[in-house]
Amino acid sequence: MAQGRVARSPKTDKSPKWTSLSKASLVWFLIGKHRLTNAAEANFSNAIAMGIERFAYASRSHWGVENKLHWSLDVVFHEDDSRIRKGHAPENMTVIRKIALNLLAKESSKGSKKAKRLKAGWDNDFLVRVLLA
Repeated sequence: MAQGRVARSPKTDKSPKWTSLSKASLVWFLIGKHRLTNAAEANFSNAIAMGIERFAYASRSHWGVENKLHWSLDVVFHEDDSRIRKGHAPENMTVIRKIALNLLAKESSKGSKKAKRLKAGWDNDFLVRVLLA
């Protein structure tokens, strides 16, 4: 379950460094999973002039793509359960997981990405097929 609201404000800062700024936008959204609901908001500065409906559609589309990728990373690699926290390690592991997710998606055999990941861990021949896909 996800719901949201969008608000726009007129350009208020007349400073020369903000000449390309068209509008400032605020998006509020509620995200629910099972019985838990989180509220969040995001601020955007728009250099492209567009109506509120088009901006809301673009914002929802962006979050849809973002959520789909996050869901895939969590299902295949249990990314939410990762305990990697120090230095640049979390960012580095995210890059490695995204590369691995793309390689698993390119491999042509049937089965989920999670099943392919497990099979690649058990079968070196299959691992080579995934890496060369």
